[in-house]
This record gives sequence, C-alpha cells and structure tokens, in this order.
Amino acid sequence: MKQEVENINSDTTTYLTLERKYESLIMEVRKYEGELADYNLALDKYRSDTKPDDIEAFFNHIKI
Repeated sequence: MKQEVENINSDTTTYLTLERKYESLIMEVRKYEGELADYNLALDKYRSDTKPDDIEAFFNHIKI
C-alpha cells in the first residue's frame, strides 16, 4: 500500500511537470503560428504584385 501511495505521488509530480512544459510549448507554438500567418500574408501580397511601399508598411506594422 505504501508503495502505491509513493507511485501515485511520483506520478502526480511527473504529471504536473509535464503539464507545465506542455503549456509552455503550446504558447510557443501559437506564437510561431501567428508569425507564420503574418509571413504567409506578406508573401501573398508579394505574389499579387502589391507595391513594395505597401509591403514595407505592412512589415513595419507587424514589427510594432
């Protein structure tokens, strides 16, 4: 019985550690998804012969 309690406590600690890591990684993934969407939008504008000044203004807006 004592061993089971220790295993449960160990599993709980592991779970909490992995949960924190998951939250950290999911925030990083969402950040990269947003950046990728911005780059894809800029690339679409480039392909559609948008004026370079408009693209630069868009870039500066993203940068801010």
